[in-house]
Amino acid sequence: MKAVRISLLLSILSAIAIPVFAAAQERVDDSHLLTYLFLGTCGLIVLLQLFPVISLIRDLLKGSAEDEMEELKAATSKYQ
Repeated sequence: MKAVRISLLLSILSAIAIPVFAAAQERVDDSHLLTYLFLGTCGLIVLLQLFPVISLIRDLLKGSAEDEMEELKAATSKYQ
């Protein structure tokens, strides 16, 4: 029984340790400056596309709030 526990413990320990040894190699990065400039430009385009969306959502929320205020004023003016 003790031998089974030890072998189970060793197998679990080796299963945990194997990915550590597999990831020990150094990553080689052959990307050049133009690659990073291209990716930065793509990120900037995506970021700039968010500004019209944010302003549109803000205007929609502002418009719906104004409509609700007008409805509320119309409803309360009937009873005054």
